[in-house]
Amino acid sequence: MKRILFVRHGSTDANATGVMRGWSDDPLSDVGRHQADLTAQYVATLPPVECIYASRLPRAIQTGEVIARQLGVAIRTRDDLRELNLGTLEGRGERELWQYFAEQAGAERGLDGMKDITFPNGEKVSHFLTRVLMALADIGQTHEDSVLLVSHGVFTMVSLGMWLESDVTQWPQYRVDNGSVSEVVFEPAPRLVRLNETGHLRDT
Repeated sequence: MKRILFVRHGSTDANATGVMRGWSDDPLSDVGRHQADLTAQYVATLPPVECIYASRLPRAIQTGEVIARQLGVAIRTRDDLRELNLGTLEGRGERELWQYFAEQAGAERGLDGMKDITFPNGEKVSHFLTRVLMALADIGQTHEDSVLLVSHGVFTMVSLGMWLESDVTQWPQYRVDNGSVSEVVFEPAPRLVRLNETGHLRDT
């Protein structure tokens, strides 16, 4: 794989209040559907992609389908592109969840500490990180050129962080907004070309 575009799904009603929904089946809001249309139009101006992959959560599928129609490219869905399962902590804000990470792991322990965290009735972070890496590796081995992933905020942040930043306390710099586009090229090492591009969403 030479290039990967990360698209965070369009906004949901819950996203508009600043909370994270994990594995919840929230559909796109009216704003989110408009964001998906605008993102599809923007992606169409970029070099073409070979395939589109989407998380199997409704908000990602709906966003991916809009982009697939715009580009005339096939879409495939995968369970392993789903967001981190936050369990009983779903519905909390992004900053609150990151604080939970820091408090449970201890910043000085870095990634090793974070791997030990399990969200109540949710996913163990070590399992999530493994899931992300295995999904990206499998997709990378399947395609020689460019692909587009429609996924989620934490999924994208962690993907970029694991590739580009060894200090996990710096991973929040890779947070992304709804409808945003980020791009990584492989030379062969990963290089960030764009991060959280949202200029196409100015009227939302």
